[in-house]
Amino acid sequence: MKKYTLLDNGTYKNNETGATGIRPGNWLFEDVQEWLNAGNTPDPEFTIDQTNAQACAAEIAEIDAAFAAQSILSVDCNVGDDVYTMDGKEDSATRFKHGIELAQLLGLETITLVDYHNRTHTVSLADALTIVAQQGAYYACLYQQRAAARQAVLNAYNL
Repeated sequence: MKKYTLLDNGTYKNNETGATGIRPGNWLFEDVQEWLNAGNTPDPEFTIDQTNAQACAAEIAEIDAAFAAQSILSVDCNVGDDVYTMDGKEDSATRFKHGIELAQLLGLETITLVDYHNRTHTVSLADALTIVAQQGAYYACLYQQRAAARQAVLNAYNL
């Protein structure tokens, strides 16, 4: 380990004393300047592996944020001539599926759903299954796109 580390914010850290924030105008900077003038070079704050891991994590966070934003958008589910606008979230489709299963267990023939715009609709269980299948297919497609994008980033960083 070298005597000084150049931090990402342009200041120096003295690795022997632990002093940080050393920059021009600071009385400790005179020692840094002498050390640099003697032909020394500081360690970088992060290794290449650490920098790559940080960049990879940032790219994956962007992918995840885009996925979260996309999954809450509406998805049109078509049943015959009717269109039901639902949201694309997995938990919404899962709750709706559980509601359908409960209605089936209770011997009901219809179920009331609340769409993306908070309007209620009473539909047959067969139509409800069609709607939830389309809702689930939308989410599954988004999930696969997210997984592929994340894998591409991991491959790019050899992780």
